[in-house]
Amino acid sequence: MVKRFPVLLALLLGGTGCARDAYFQPDARVAYPAPLAPNADSAVVTAGRHYRRGPLGRLLLGAHYRRAWATPVELPVFYPKNVVPGGLKFSKLGGGFQTTSATLTADDGRAFAIRTIDKDPYKTLPKVLRQGFVLTAVRDATSAGMPYGAMVVPRLAQAAQVPHATPRPYYIRTDEDGLDIASERFRGKVVILEQKLEGKANLTPLLRGATALEESEDMLEERYHSQEHTLDEAAFLRARLLDLWLGDWDRHEGQWSWASFPQENGRTLWRPVPQDRDQVFFRFNDGVLTWLVSKIVPKFRTFGPTYESVEGYTRNARFIDSRALSELPREQYLRIAQDLQQKLTNEVIHQAVRGGSPARFMLWKAPRWKLLCAPAVRSSNE
Repeated sequence: MVKRFPVLLALLLGGTGCARDAYFQPDARVAYPAPLAPNADSAVVTAGRHYRRGPLGRLLLGAHYRRAWATPVELPVFYPKNVVPGGLKFSKLGGGFQTTSATLTADDGRAFAIRTIDKDPYKTLPKVLRQGFVLTAVRDATSAGMPYGAMVVPRLAQAAQVPHATPRPYYIRTDEDGLDIASERFRGKVVILEQKLEGKANLTPLLRGATALEESEDMLEERYHSQEHTLDEAAFLRARLLDLWLGDWDRHEGQWSWASFPQENGRTLWRPVPQDRDQVFFRFNDGVLTWLVSKIVPKFRTFGPTYESVEGYTRNARFIDSRALSELPREQYLRIAQDLQQKLTNEVIHQAVRGGSPARFMLWKAPRWKLLCAPAVRSSNE
């Protein structure tokens, strides 16, 4: 969540109750505190059973994806030494405000990101609000995100011809010490591991022909320094239309890498590579208070059969959109949108939802998910 949201929600909810001293589940395993076998290869866990709420809580704050967060699923146990051939070693801690994350490296130079599925917006709040029911209510908003939604995206992105990472969920043991100084932060948590699509060492077969992978800041510096560098605006438009279709509103410039492709005329063409799918299928305005907040902050919209606010969905991406979508005519928007409608068929959607996700049963049963099966019907109310 962005910094503005906690303050708004705090104004609505401040002073109406008291926070629990220990908000987050002490361990993701359902069997906790029973010990996990030394060589266990899997564990039954919940992504966040602390998001359960009674009838009044669901009425005020929304049902969100609480069922998905609290439903037990079986996940593999994370062992750094054998999770990929040759193992992974700790490199550095991430700098996110809400998610615990770290960079791990393989022997061949590839970099991987590991991050917790659950979030803690504690640091996004002013110090005066980091207590009581205000903090609890802001933390509760994490349940508006589908905890396993990122695992559904790769098949959809592949069908849409958009580059993608392939996140995998794991449970980290309470005695894990193979992550160096980050070990204590990750113990007992559900995490996502995916290859980082940054740097030349992380070029994948999906990016065959590319010679480098750079962050948006570096790509834009090259582009505005020389006319020999251009952007593949059609590819970026395709990726952005997929973002809208997925209800992924958090697509600022930091959520992209850019692959450079040398051209025959000596120029360089940069193509976008999306990253970080934490906010797909966001479900927020299904509670009395969260509905009110959604009217104040347009970006907090609920995934459904219509696009509630295209302006809201695209607000976080204004900076990069204005620089990477400056030359395409309306006709090309329509052609690419129609092509996506043809590629994102009901069968593709069924396969994406039912395959690969540890929570596929609850995903399919969630009412909003069935709305995915009419890609050509989803429309804008603006």
